[in-house]
Amino acid sequence: MANFKPRFLSEPQLRRHEECAVENAKMADCWSGEQALFLTFNFSEQYKCRQYTLMPSLQMDIMTPVDKPTWPSSVDDDKKPLRQHCRRTIRMLEGTKCNKKVRPEPWYIRVDSNQTFELYSDDAMKKAQGIIDELSADYAAMCVVTHDIRHTTRALEIFDMKLPAKAVLVDLIKVLEHQTRDDGVPEELAAYTDDNIAVRNGRYDRKAGVSGGRLGMPYIRLLEIVGPAAEAHRRDFQKAEKEDTALKRIAGRLRNG
Repeated sequence: MANFKPRFLSEPQLRRHEECAVENAKMADCWSGEQALFLTFNFSEQYKCRQYTLMPSLQMDIMTPVDKPTWPSSVDDDKKPLRQHCRRTIRMLEGTKCNKKVRPEPWYIRVDSNQTFELYSDDAMKKAQGIIDELSADYAAMCVVTHDIRHTTRALEIFDMKLPAKAVLVDLIKVLEHQTRDDGVPEELAAYTDDNIAVRNGRYDRKAGVSGGRLGMPYIRLLEIVGPAAEAHRRDFQKAEKEDTALKRIAGRLRNG
């Protein structure tokens, strides 16, 4: 009994646990909403080399409730709203001063529910904001999910986008950390986390230098896993906090004999 050394959480660890719990709660609230859409931003900045200039690109992945979901096949089916995914890609064109014959022309293509636009800078920004405004008008709640707040903020700046006041920003990395603290990373996400997530002392962060392709690290696969699981993990922090308090009381009693 004298050799018992309880392991309790430090104040910084508790604060981190609470931060992650808050993000998970926001995710749970959004995922349970019947009129909530999820939106992600991946982008690439302008890149110049000797022979050409690669203009900024923006990829918006949009997950919305299905308008007419099929009736559940059994009473055990998940009653949460079904969702569908679509993508909007906007590529800026360089408005060069050269001969119009060699100047790139605006371009548009639609494949199923996915749309791609190539537009000059001003029109590209207007298109991006127009998509945001249209989504905001169509859905009661907007959840913007990100793996890096700075990355998302930069995308908004480059394309001059303004989010509506009702938009909720959710840190996917903190949600993942919260949900996997006790049981580890789900097998279906192992390859994703190995490639994209750095873990130090139980704290998750985006791996430095990881791009996941020209437009950045993917979100949707992670969202598809942690979104439905968020509600089941809503009270994990309260449980951990109670256990930590109990351990500290035990430690105090042992120290005081």
